[in-house]
Parts: sequence; C-alpha cells; structure tokens
Amino acid sequence: GSEPAINVGKAAYRLGNFSFTSQVLARPPQAVNSTGTPLFFEQDAEPRVVHDAVGNIYVAAIQGIPAGTDVWKSMDGGNTFTYEGEPDGAQAAAATGGIDGVGVGGGDEDVVFGSTGNLYLTSLWLGNATNCVSSDGAATFLCDAWGSPIPEDDRQWLASDGPNVVYFTTKQLGTLDNATPSIYAAKSIDGGKTYPLVTEVTKPILGVQPGDQGNIIVDPNNHNVYTAFLGPYPYQVYVAVSTDGGQTWMLKLVYQEPSGRSLGHVFPALAVDRGSNLYLVFSDGTRALLTVSRDGGASWTTPVQANSGANAKTAVEPWVVAGDAGKANIFYYGTSSASFMDSNAHWQIFMAQTQNALRNVPVFYIKPATGVMHIGAICSNGTACANGTRNLLEYFFPDTYLDGNALAAYPDDLHVDPST
Repeated sequence: GSEPAINVGKAAYRLGNFSFTSQVLARPPQAVNSTGTPLFFEQDAEPRVVHDAVGNIYVAAIQGIPAGTDVWKSMDGGNTFTYEGEPDGAQAAAATGGIDGVGVGGGDEDVVFGSTGNLYLTSLWLGNATNCVSSDGAATFLCDAWGSPIPEDDRQWLASDGPNVVYFTTKQLGTLDNATPSIYAAKSIDGGKTYPLVTEVTKPILGVQPGDQGNIIVDPNNHNVYTAFLGPYPYQVYVAVSTDGGQTWMLKLVYQEPSGRSLGHVFPALAVDRGSNLYLVFSDGTRALLTVSRDGGASWTTPVQANSGANAKTAVEPWVVAGDAGKANIFYYGTSSASFMDSNAHWQIFMAQTQNALRNVPVFYIKPATGVMHIGAICSNGTACANGTRNLLEYFFPDTYLDGNALAAYPDDLHVDPST
C-alpha cells in the first residue's frame, strides 16, 4: 500500500463535465456457445472498438478457445448492435478444413480500419495468427488461418496506413527453437491479404530483449510507425520508431523507474494526435501515467499522473486515444482500494481528458464512465495469475468517434445477461 518512488511531473485535476450513455450489453446468440466450450461465458474478453468513415461502430472481443473472436456492428451510433459472428471461428475453420467445426481463433485479437473501408482482424491460434479482412462492413471475411509470417506469435497488433498498407506486429516467444524473445513487424501492401515484408524490431541479441509489447500505430501525416514495449526489466518502457515504412527501427528508452517497481500493469499504449504528437500511457500499479513526445519519439516529458480522487486511488491498465493537437482521452480501471490485488476492490472505468497535454502542467478532467463493473483483484501477469484474479484479462481498448465523442468497449463480470 506504500506509494511508489516514481518521479512524476505536475498536473492539475478537475471534475469532468462530460457524460456517458448507459451500458449496452453485447452478447452473441446462445447457439454460438453450443458447439464448443469457450473459456469465457460471463463476458467476452479484451474488447476493441473502432469506427468506419461513415460512422458505423464495430466491436470485437475474444469469446474463448476453441471458439473465435465475436464481432458486433452498430449502424445507429452505438444505440444498438447486431451480432456479425466469428470470422476467425466457424467461417475460417470451414474455409481451411477445420476439425469438427472448431474455430481457428479466439486468442489475443486486434481490429483496425483502413482508409478505404477495409476492416482488418487478427487473432491468436496455436502460436500463429489468423488474419482476416472484410471489404463489405463485416458481412463477409477473407481469412488466412496461417496468416502470420512469424512463428510462435504472442500478443499481436495491427495498424493501417492508407488504402493498402497494414502493419502486423507480434512478440516471438522463441521457446521452440531456443531463440531469444524478440518483437517483429510484418507489412502488407495488398490490403491485409499477405504480410511478406518482415523486420526484427528489437534485435535482442545485439541490444534489448523485450518484455510485454503494446500496440502499434502509424502517423498518417508522415507515415512514421511506432510501437511500445516493456524492456528486459519490467521497470523500463521503450518505444520503437520506424521512419522508412518499417524497414529499420530505432529504440528509445522512454522511462526507467528508479525504485525498480514494475510498470507492467498492463501493456504500454500509444496514440498520435493530428499534430503528430505522441502519447504513451502505462501504470506502476497505483498511478496511470502519461508522457508526451513532440519530436517523433526522440524525447519524452516527465510522466504525469492521470488518475486522481478517492475512487481512483489505484489505477491500472490505462489506454489512450488522441484527437487534435494536445487533446487526449485516457481510460483506466480505478478503485478506492490501496492495492490492485485487494480481493474486495470495487472497480470502475474512468476517463481522464486533457485538452492541453502539451503544456508543462496539463489539466485532467476526470469522471467515471461506468458504475462498479468488477469486484476483486486485477492481475495482469497473464497465465501466471492466481485463479480468480484475471477475470477481465489484459485490456480494453477505447476509440474516438467521428464527432469527437469517446467510445469504450469493456468487459463486465457483474452485469450478465440472464437470458444466456
């Protein structure tokens, strides 16, 4: 319960005057669960929300293994959602000769939109990635069950750049060939159908061996590519930068916690605003922290704390999205408990919004986005977590809608649809 020694910059805090809509519960039809035995019944896990150029909203989340990634679509601004099935489940299994209809997905997933309306989805399956693309608004998907050019994948991410370029990045575990874990990036130039261009991002034999890897982003202004990851020690956060379309990468140690306290709660997350400023968030187990770069990742500000108030004394698993220059929304799990491992901790999702993140003393407007949606510990050590402490898994990923409003899809293990 003692405060960590992390050196933080100054920030001011205000109560946010924004409001959030009521929770919309997204669940697949019960029939989907009848063909297999997914790991997760109470809620789909690690949800990701994105929108297309005409305002349709898409949510993807892990249903479990063997199963697939559930996809929902809203055509009315998020008021209602229709279930679009599992593109990496039965559809992909049928296309690739799957055994007994068992899906070839349902592990770590990510979904992004391209500028021409293609929806790209990836999910983990047996140490490889099933990569899917839809050009008709999730009505149909073209899936490749062995879509990753990199063996032994773990926690893959996607980012699009223009009409045809898609980046796929993953941490290669190296457990089967006695190799050292490394982060690789693969590039598609045919709209996500194939990923033939592969580069090693971290080159651990020569330098940095990575820990957990966060998301990958592309700055549409200059086409620079960025990904964030923990270093060989969990108290280090790095950003990798490519200025030549993913051919070569430069590594930058963004922050190192002097006390040695872990920053792995959970993945470090990146966003870029319309002015090409970068935002990186991570947690030390108590604070949700934000650091900013104005020069393409070459230098970073001293981290500032984005959580405040009695109900968000402890904050973990922050994620960030950005808009105009200096404007960013940070979401995180917050509780009044002093420890994220408190078995009686009552968690809510909070949003901290700043419209002057580039100033020396940014102001955060903070408000809960939900009521209590989880009671208990939140462990982010993956399969090493004790039973009952990993209910929410590792993340929820927000978005910024066309009108500037925030979108957040999140897991909830307290409010379960009684009909399923």
